[in-house]
Formats: sequence, structure tokens, C-alpha cells
Amino acid sequence: MTGPVEVDVHDMAHGGEAVGRYQGKTIFVGGAIPGERVRAVVVRDKGAWARADLEEVLTSVPGRVAPPCPHFAECGGCQWQHMTHAEQLRWKSSIVAGQLRHLGGVADPEIAPIVAPGGPVAYRNRMTFHVQDGHPGLYRHHSNQQVPITACLLLAPLPARAQVGHDPSNSPFRDITTHQALSFFVGRFGGSATPARVGARSGLVAGVRFETRLSGPMDLWASLGRVASSRFVVDPSLDTTSAQRITGPIDMPLFAGDLALVMNLAGRKSWHRLAPFLGVGLGFVTPENTVTDTSGFKAGTNFTLVPTFGARVFVAHRIAVRLEARDHYMRYEWPSDFFGKNDAQGNPLPPVLESSNPTKQWTHNWTFAAGLTYSFTF
Repeated sequence: MTGPVEVDVHDMAHGGEAVGRYQGKTIFVGGAIPGERVRAVVVRDKGAWARADLEEVLTSVPGRVAPPCPHFAECGGCQWQHMTHAEQLRWKSSIVAGQLRHLGGVADPEIAPIVAPGGPVAYRNRMTFHVQDGHPGLYRHHSNQQVPITACLLLAPLPARAQVGHDPSNSPFRDITTHQALSFFVGRFGGSATPARVGARSGLVAGVRFETRLSGPMDLWASLGRVASSRFVVDPSLDTTSAQRITGPIDMPLFAGDLALVMNLAGRKSWHRLAPFLGVGLGFVTPENTVTDTSGFKAGTNFTLVPTFGARVFVAHRIAVRLEARDHYMRYEWPSDFFGKNDAQGNPLPPVLESSNPTKQWTHNWTFAAGLTYSFTF
């Protein structure tokens, strides 16, 4: 369904939207009043129902008034200012009765008269604002886009400092209103050559990350980077006097990827433009080409545990510089030849590892990186 439609409104829904029908489909229209005929533009069609923005009131009812708030048309903070106070109370009572009938199974609910806290405005003493670029605001209807406001008429007449906790222009907090982000990073992969000297060595890492908001302060990250690493090759069948026993380093480019759950320690806000984070992920480190040495050691894929911490520093609403530390904690498995091997005459050769070493060894591979993040919302 596209384009404007003319709807006869007959009821009010929970949340303050008026309800009508058009060609058998239920239409929710904010800013309309039951009994009116309106023209509205469909902005979201879900098949059995649709949501529409009010374009014009074709036939009004006596309960309609001009909204006193200059932000009412776009701000999502309230939904009732286009009605007289008596009409607001009547329809709120009707919504409660309807909820009891449809959800509570009460056939004929008795609703006591509403005890209003005051008039249609200045009856609230607490409200949560979002601050962006030093300006307090609220979200648009059914959106995460912020509407800057100069005052909220629902609040008791208190200074803005009392309403938001800080003078808005001097508040150290800024809301992070975007839901997704794309980051590019570069840094140093701190490899671990291990006592056997065959592990991945330190090298430059560069990569990309996609981040998406989950619930509350939690994000999900998907990261992939390429590491310019190298390693040595050890041949335990040669004596330590042989120059060929240890060769290298040879190039061994790696790919490192992971999925991580990350907590934003300041919630959905930055503090003095700083947004620290802490998280943990599961991933992999794999060479571009898997190689098995003559010793039986396999330079292949390792699964990793990836603890992460760092911070973003917002230089603009959507752009942040980031610094972070990550540990690709992974395990190597040593072949039996590393613990002892005989030469062609049957004489024992010096082992690569002492017998006291474990056959499987976990190693830390700390990575320190800096990057640039661009935030957006799908």
C-alpha cells in the first residue's frame, strides 16, 4: 500500500494512535481522533495492518484543539496534545477498558473515573532526555532520530539544569543514537614464537569490523584482519650443530577473525566524548596456506578466545577514533618428534622441547590497534 489514503477513524489504540480501516486493513494514525475522517500517508505496511502519518484532517470533531507544544508534530514524547483535556481522559479510560476486555478477558470492566494529576501540561517532575551536540531532545515517533527541543510542556516548570542533571550546553554526556558501525583498524599482532620457536611471530595487522547494537549496553562485533606474520621451521632429525636444524623466519600471513559480545561501560552514552568498552569473543587464526613440517608440526587453523578492552573517542556525532587491546589466546599442539628423535645411526638427538613441556600449549598473542569508526543506522 502506497500513497495517501482517506480513513474514517473509530477508536484509539494503546500508545495514543487512532485506529481506522481502509479496504479491510487496520490503519494506525497518530494525531487523529475517533470520529474524524483524515487523509494519511502510509509509512509502514505490515500486511494485516499499516501505520500512517497524518497529512490532513478532512472532518474534525469538537474535541480537537491546536497542540500547545511547538514540537508536537515531530517529537515522540507525547501523543495527546491535539485533544482537549477531557477528551484525553475519556479515551485513556476507553483504552484501559479495551485492554481489560481483549487481554484480561473481563467482559464488562468497571473503570473508575480517572484522577488527573493536574491539567494537560506541567504535571510531570521527571523525564529522560537524550543529549546530542549539547542540545537535549527526544526521539521522533517510531524512530531513533533525535528531535532537539527548547522546552517540554509536560514537565513542571523547573530549570533545564534540573530536568537533565546538567546544563545541556555543558553536559559531559552525549547519547550514542546510532545502531551500527563500521571500523577500520591497524596495529601490531603480538605473536608468540613459543619455546619450540615455530609459533606465529609478531607482525602488522590490518582489518575491518562490523558492529551492531543488541540490547542495553551490549554490542555484537564481527572482525576480520590480516596479519603479516612469520615463523621458524625446526627439523628435529638434524643435530643442533647443523645450520639446517632451524631455518627461517619464513613468511606466514595469517587471517584472524572473531565474533565478540562487547559491553559499553558508559551505556549508550559517551562521557567527555569517551566511550570505553570491554568484551570477549570466539574466533580463529589461520594461515593463508596450511603447512605440515617434516617434524609433523602442522601450521594450521587455531581456534581462539579473544578478550577485548579499549575505548572510542568521538570526534563527531558519527565518527570516532578507537584504541584497543585484544588477546588471541590459542593453543599449539607439539608432535612427538619435538620431544626426542634418533639419528640414522640410532643415536638420540637433542630434543626441541624438554620432556617436562606439555604436548599442548596455550599462548597469549596480544594485539594493540588503533582505528577509525563510522556509525550509522540501517
